[in-house]
Amino acid sequence: MKRRPPPTPALRQEERKALEALRTGRQTLADAPEFLFRLARQHNVAASLAAIASERGQYVPQIWRQRLRQLRAQQLTLRPHLDRLAGRLNRLGRPWFAARGWARIYDPVLPVRPMGDLDIYMTLEHLEDLDQVIDGDWRHDPRNGRDGLATRKFIDSSGILPPLDGHGALSWFGSADPVSMHRYLSRRRQIDGCWLASPEDDFAIALAEALVDSSQRSLRRIWELQGLAERLDEDVLKQVYTKMDLKPVAWRQIESRLGHPGWRRPAVMRAAWNWLRASRSPLRTALRLSPMMLRLLGAKIGRKSSGNRS
Repeated sequence: MKRRPPPTPALRQEERKALEALRTGRQTLADAPEFLFRLARQHNVAASLAAIASERGQYVPQIWRQRLRQLRAQQLTLRPHLDRLAGRLNRLGRPWFAARGWARIYDPVLPVRPMGDLDIYMTLEHLEDLDQVIDGDWRHDPRNGRDGLATRKFIDSSGILPPLDGHGALSWFGSADPVSMHRYLSRRRQIDGCWLASPEDDFAIALAEALVDSSQRSLRRIWELQGLAERLDEDVLKQVYTKMDLKPVAWRQIESRLGHPGWRRPAVMRAAWNWLRASRSPLRTALRLSPMMLRLLGAKIGRKSSGNRS
């Protein structure tokens, strides 16, 4: 079973400002102290910053160039396998789309980023058809399935390729919805033969992943979320927030602190509470009712105690 990555170390405010300055060009990589390179690697943005600096014509120090070469080599190695898999899926004739790491190869938000799992989305009834197209690169791993039959996992025996997950449903906070997959598939788009989620679904998938997996507070994730959000107009963003029971202001409060230390500090907990108050989810109802139930229970216990004393 794949091990969960360790939590990404939180950034102090001055550290995040320094990395933002490298991204915007207010500071050059040549002037950046070495500890900023270590932070950038931990937050998966070192290669992106090196690529951005190179595109500006700025000098890129050796350690930054080496990281950029490593990830570009990874992408060059993976791309033929991804192209071949996309071609097989298209010939299969089943509607599908890719999201998250794989999507960023074909539709980058940051210039270069590490690759994680490959995620393919199809309707639930077509999910088993994946077995027909992965021969030679991946093999089905029945031990690591999750969400019942809604996910099929595949691994590469050689250890070169990343794991591949086939999803028959999109899950918002653990609640899978196979029926709506047809709607997501109807909005998909194609780039270089690879089908990708629509811009609004691309953002929603990344947003849900960030909220659920808050221990992975990488700056790469935050920058990608910002880039995906900037592709959408305000009305579409509101539709995404409404679908996920989120208020924009509540998400922005949470997002602004994802890369900072103290995820459990009072200010951040207030932001999370604002989200719960804005939500129409059963969890919000339960949280609203629980103080009332405690008061009623306390009153009942109090009456029993007074009766016993009398």
